[in-house]
Amino acid sequence: MSEGEVKQPGLLKSFLSGGVGGICLVLVGHPLDTIKVRIQTMEVIPGKPPPYTGFVDCATKIMSQEGVKGLYRGMAAPLAGGGPFYCLL
Repeated sequence: MSEGEVKQPGLLKSFLSGGVGGICLVLVGHPLDTIKVRIQTMEVIPGKPPPYTGFVDCATKIMSQEGVKGLYRGMAAPLAGGGPFYCLL
């Protein structure tokens, strides 16, 4: 190897790091997506206050009513697809 060449990581290391990165992406992003979807799909009844007044209000209500598991509800499918997807990307 000459002085200016950079050694590329092995194929296994690339696959594993991509998979771990994809899993981390889902673990961090899924709670935010859950909150966004709850706000988008909330039922607003005329004459009554909306269920959520904003992002932080929605997050605190989910945490108080369902616990941390409420933020990660439905995460199995994105997790199963995110790891393999980023392995190959």
